[in-house]
Amino acid sequence: MLDSAIIQVIIGMVFVYILLSLLVSQINQIISNLMNIRGHQLRQRIENIIQDESLQEQILSHPIVGVIHPAASETELQNRQTRTAKISNVASSTVAKAILNVLADPYVNMYAALTKVKDKLERERLQNLVN
Repeated sequence: MLDSAIIQVIIGMVFVYILLSLLVSQINQIISNLMNIRGHQLRQRIENIIQDESLQEQILSHPIVGVIHPAASETELQNRQTRTAKISNVASSTVAKAILNVLADPYVNMYAALTKVKDKLERERLQNLVN
C-alpha cells in the first residue's frame, strides 16, 4: 500500500510543510521576544483604554500583570517605554483581575508580597488561595 511513489511524495511533503511551519513559528516567537512586541502592545492598549495616568500606572505595574517595572523616580514615572518588561503572554483574565484589584484595592499589597516569596511551590499555593 505504501509502496506507491505518489503516497510517499505526499507524506514527504506533509512532513516538510509541518517542519517549515514549526520553524517559521519559532523564528516569529524569537523575533517577538527580542523586540518585546507583546509587552509594548499591551502597555499601549491599556494606555488607550484607560485615560487616567495614575490608574494606568497602577494597572501596568501591578505585580500579577508586570507589564512595566515600578518607577524609582519621577523622571522614570514619565518614561514607561524604557520600563516595559519583557513578557511573552498575559492572559486577559489576569489583566481583568489586575484592573479589579486596582479599583477595589484590597489585594494589591498581598500580590506584591506574593511576588517576593522565594519558594516557587509555596508562592503558587498562596496565589491559588488569593485567586
